[in-house]
Amino acid sequence: MRERVRDAFDQITADEKLKEQTKMFLAQKRRQAPVHRPVRRMAAVLACLMCLMLGVGGWAYLTPTSAISIESSAALELSVNRFDRVIAVRGTDEAGCALAQSLQVDHMPYLNALQVVLDAQTDGEGVSIGVAGKDSGQCESMLQAVQNSTAAQKQVQCYMTDADTLDAARESDLPLGKYRMLLTLQALDPSLTADDVRGLSMPELRQLEQTLSGTDSTGQTSGQGAQNGGNGQNGNGNGQNGAGNGAGNGYGNGKGNGQGNGARHGQTGS
Repeated sequence: MRERVRDAFDQITADEKLKEQTKMFLAQKRRQAPVHRPVRRMAAVLACLMCLMLGVGGWAYLTPTSAISIESSAALELSVNRFDRVIAVRGTDEAGCALAQSLQVDHMPYLNALQVVLDAQTDGEGVSIGVAGKDSGQCESMLQAVQNSTAAQKQVQCYMTDADTLDAARESDLPLGKYRMLLTLQALDPSLTADDVRGLSMPELRQLEQTLSGTDSTGQTSGQGAQNGGNGQNGNGNGQNGAGNGAGNGYGNGKGNGQGNGARHGQTGS
């Protein structure tokens, strides 16, 4: 019986087309075989890690750690990340807002972006460049780089300040350099406010500082004072503290806001 069954199967043949179709079917089934669960789990873990790394890296890149304030005829502020790239630019006065709209400095190294801003301000006015942020190490490095980069340019003043001063300037809606000047002026006249200085240029603010402190453009002090001379005589005199002038009575030493010895021209009274 077994011999008959085997002989019957031996007589079954398949043509070449059927063989090829069978091979293709088996190959397709192998490709569709399910992936083992451990492989799936590993792939999921790797995908999660990749997303986490991209998220952390993206957050670090888009987080500003310092700022560069550039003030001349227009005032702008560049936000810089920990990788020394500019991630935002904004105007801090009306002219600066207009200029910021025309600049393409995002993602540039900050020195390149700074040069673009300086090239865009061609009026020949003096430039004030301030660096501020919470990372003092980064700010010191940036200040040194900015000073080296602008060393050959005339009328450029560079300085560094802290993040609290930067935040206060933003709250006052003033450029950083102008806010620092406001603090100086308020020490001389506490009644001054941000609105009082908002529309003034930096040269005008420096002139106001000289007026309030009683100094002229050469740093000389002027003063007026009165003094009484002996021998029953009154007169007008010029007392000098440095090169300042003061009014005095008598032949003694003139005394103004400061004290100094000067020549007096007396006018004798009765």
